[in-house]
Amino acid sequence: RKFADVFDEDGNGVISLSEFTNFCQFIMLCSYLDEKQAAKPEPAETAVEEEAVLEQESELIHTLIEDIAADRSKIAQNLDRLPVDMAAKLVSEDFLNNCLDKFKAVDTDGNGVLT
Repeated sequence: RKFADVFDEDGNGVISLSEFTNFCQFIMLCSYLDEKQAAKPEPAETAVEEEAVLEQESELIHTLIEDIAADRSKIAQNLDRLPVDMAAKLVSEDFLNNCLDKFKAVDTDGNGVLT
């Protein structure tokens, strides 16, 4: 529940369409950063090094969540970590329409919010 609260901008206990869109952008950002980290060419030579890499990734995601919880505009500010074409896609009309479709699919009671 606490994770969902990060995206509940108005604090009403539910996720609206605009909040859902921010959530989707955040997930895409985290996925990209995770894949980028995983694609680094230098493999860990020991279990200790591998654990350190995993800890770094976890710390990055945790910091992003904290930043976004404190200021939701941090989602947009962190889009610059993405390649330009990917960042543009996350603010495109197609992406927003896709979010709307996904939102409608999970809004089973049709009340316009996710609980």
